[in-house]
Amino acid sequence: MSDEDPAAAIPGLEESEIKIEVEDTPATDAGLLYDVPKLPEAPVFYPTPEEFMDPMKYLQSIRAEAEKAGVIKVVPPAEWKCPFTIKERAADFQFNTCVQPINQLRRRDGPSAKFLRRLRRFHEKQNTFLPNKIPVVDGVQV
Repeated sequence: MSDEDPAAAIPGLEESEIKIEVEDTPATDAGLLYDVPKLPEAPVFYPTPEEFMDPMKYLQSIRAEAEKAGVIKVVPPAEWKCPFTIKERAADFQFNTCVQPINQLRRRDGPSAKFLRRLRRFHEKQNTFLPNKIPVVDGVQV
């Protein structure tokens, strides 16, 4: 690392134009220097027990406002009870997870790749030509 003047390293830059500010934030505590933008608070909704009798209907009623915000928080009424909790049904509650190894995230091996392999095999058996590149229509691989 050089001890030379930063203004001299960039042609046309005056020393008075160089300004470095470091605030006491988690980003600077970790040794990282970047701006963390201030995000607006998410709208919070407090439905009445009558409005929340059907939660999906209530969410549909506030959908337009929620879509503008992007994310919302709905605080159910105090007397509302969730009809299903995992703790109550832990013994019979299961769901299948999908494991996706990180080293394969960029690999194109989905249904379309499998179809393409089968299509190539078919054309090889028929002795017909199939281009090596995946066809692209309007910038999307088909």
